Amino acid sequence: MKIFLHLLQMRKNMLRNQLRLLDNSRWRGLGLSVLGVLFWLGIYGLSHWFILQTLQMEPIGEMVVRHLLSMMVFFLFVILIFSNLVAAFSSFFLSDDLQLLMKAPLPKNSFFAARFVENSLTASWMTLVFGLAPFIATGALMNAPVAYYGSLILTF
Repeated sequence: MKIFLHLLQMRKNMLRNQLRLLDNSRWRGLGLSVLGVLFWLGIYGLSHWFILQTLQMEPIGEMVVRHLLSMMVFFLFVILIFSNLVAAFSSFFLSDDLQLLMKAPLPKNSFFAARFVENSLTASWMTLVFGLAPFIATGALMNAPVAYYGSLILTF
């Protein structure tokens, strides 16, 4: 476990050092964060409008929304599988530090677990964060209880 945490700490230090080398990295990070929030709000706004229009189709509106959400879950699942496969191939087979780490005297299970966690976080964060917006918009429009939002956090 100690080696696993050490490998993750090394990766975090590498990312932090790469950010320090960039000029104006603080302003760049702030600008990208603002763009990310605006993009998320745009997804939420479009989802809110589209679901509102769909719910106004009186006899079948709720059924259409349910089917759209189930299609969205499937779509997010396919995106996650594809992005994780691409990231896993590059992380496990094409990494520059692979030769050095495989020759190092560390347990292979710790190496694999550290790469797996790194790959999962790297390939999945964007899909999970931006995929929440339509579900939150649906919950707001259908007067969902607080338990719905709690289940979203557990599900995603």
